[in-house]
Amino acid sequence: MPQEHHFGEGIAVPHPHDVLCGRGKSANNHPGNVHFRSMIKNVKVMYVSCRKRNKKDFSYAIVQSIRNMDPPGRFLKKDIKTNLWHDIGDKHALTKSRQALREGAPKVMEAIKLAREQNQKKNEQEVDSRTLSK
Repeated sequence: MPQEHHFGEGIAVPHPHDVLCGRGKSANNHPGNVHFRSMIKNVKVMYVSCRKRNKKDFSYAIVQSIRNMDPPGRFLKKDIKTNLWHDIGDKHALTKSRQALREGAPKVMEAIKLAREQNQKKNEQEVDSRTLSK
């Protein structure tokens, strides 16, 4: 496991629990980002299905879960001038989590709707078959 090196306020080497902000293979394949996406995937159906007032609870729980790891996970963004990483803070981490939860939400909602319709048709067919067999 790489060691964490702090230079002033910056972090030279993120550890595996950190979530790296940015695009590209290195951020996408970082263990913390893989874990973050897995957490998002595990709650996305519940997130999409819940009431608007409860949605913030999901992003808060994800950020807290990352921050409560041992060692604590951080949400980091690289400063291209110094080549050091800096924690983006909870406000931006929550924004990142909310965005990840919303990503693909219309497709998830459509899949939920389709599953409900299929389930309703199945239930109606079962009721019809029971009625006919009497």
